Amino acid sequence: AGAKGVYGRVFYYYLLTMLFVGLGLSVMADTVMVMMTTPAFYPAADLVPLVVLTMIILGAKYHFEFGILYSKQTRYYLYINFASGGVHLAFNWVFVKAMGLWGAMYASLLVQLMTTGLVYLVSQRLYPIDYGLGKSLKALAVACTIYALSSYPIQLDYGLMIAYKLALVACFPFVLAILGLITKDEIFRAKQLVAVMVGKLRK
Repeated sequence: AGAKGVYGRVFYYYLLTMLFVGLGLSVMADTVMVMMTTPAFYPAADLVPLVVLTMIILGAKYHFEFGILYSKQTRYYLYINFASGGVHLAFNWVFVKAMGLWGAMYASLLVQLMTTGLVYLVSQRLYPIDYGLGKSLKALAVACTIYALSSYPIQLDYGLMIAYKLALVACFPFVLAILGLITKDEIFRAKQLVAVMVGKLRK
C-alpha cells in the first residue's frame, strides 16, 4: 500500500510539473514566435498546446504501465500496440486528408489518448494503483482555463502583454493551492526543491 501511494504521488507531481511547464510554453508560444521568427512561422504557435498535451499524455503512459511490467504481462503491449497502430493509420488517412497538418496533430493526440487509456485499464486490472485521476483532471481543467484566458484578445502593448501572460502562468500553482489540489506540505517541498535548483545554478 505504501509503495502504491508513492507511485500515485510521483505521477501527480509529474503531471503538475508538466502542466506548469506546458502551460508556460503554450501561453508564451506566440510571443516567442514573434520575437524569434518571421510572420510565415507565426501560425505554428497554435500547434504548441496540442503538442504539449500529446506529450503529457505520452508521459502518463509510462507511469500507468507499471502494473503491466510488475505483473510481467508484457504481452498486453503487443495487443495495445497493434490496436493503436491500426487506429493511427485510419485516423491519419481520415484526418490528414480532411485537415492537413491539423489533422495529423489531432490524430496523434487521439491515438495517444487511446493508447494511454488502454495501458491504464490493463495495468489497473493487474496491479491497481490510485493515481488520483480526479485531482489530475481538475488540475488539467485549471491549466486549460488559464490558457483560454491568455488567448482572449485584449489590447496591450508588447511589454505589458508579456507581463500579463507571465502573470497568468504564475497563477497556476496558486489556483491549485486555493482549490486544495496541492497541500501546504507539498508547497513547502516544492519551495525547497526550487531553492536547491537555484543554488546549483548559481554555482
